[in-house]
Amino acid sequence: MEKIKQIGFKKHLMTAISFFLPIIVASGFLLAIGNMMGGTSIENFRDGFSFADTMTTMGGYGLGFLSMIVSTAIAYSIGDKPGVAPGLIVGFVAHGIGTGFLGGVVGGYVAGYVVVILMAIIKVPKWMEGLLPTLVLPFLSAFIAGMVMYYIVGTPIIWFTDLITAYLGNLNTSSLFLYGAIIGVLASIDYGGAINKVVFAFVFALFSEGIYEPITVLILVSIQRHLA
Repeated sequence: MEKIKQIGFKKHLMTAISFFLPIIVASGFLLAIGNMMGGTSIENFRDGFSFADTMTTMGGYGLGFLSMIVSTAIAYSIGDKPGVAPGLIVGFVAHGIGTGFLGGVVGGYVAGYVVVILMAIIKVPKWMEGLLPTLVLPFLSAFIAGMVMYYIVGTPIIWFTDLITAYLGNLNTSSLFLYGAIIGVLASIDYGGAINKVVFAFVFALFSEGIYEPITVLILVSIQRHLA
């Protein structure tokens, strides 16, 4: 248990949440305001667009790139600056193959720890030390982490995400009420603490897959605490 704590899984996830939370808030407001004004996502800029369309499109861009944001933040938290490049690239891979938010989380850990391992085992001549964090580490870590995402963890994550999406999408009203109650209780236990943030990350993972009910519960719980 002590070794698991030393790895710091929770710390790095908390760092990622602190990075993408402002982006989610900004994107959510842009998307909501744009939708209220009748905006739609811009498919072709040459065909013209309205102010509402720009708001909706910007909000959609922000929410659509959550997997890249979270993978980059986690990899940076683990491997510092050398983790940024592989974290971003593996996040694009996760987005491209359809693993969603969960794929970004796993990819960030993979990229970050690959950087840490490479830093520990790679020894270069003194004249090449300046190239290690800017050339050698980003290239090797991005290559290894990308291959791991493509060939090892990508397919199981897609399968698990599809399974959860299908399961939650087929729940009846009473089951949805139970799950909503569980989310509400867990989110309220330590408002702003570790449990709350883990629930927050889980809810937005579902949100990125098109399951919107849990985020509604989380918003209501967050509001009622301030109104109580």
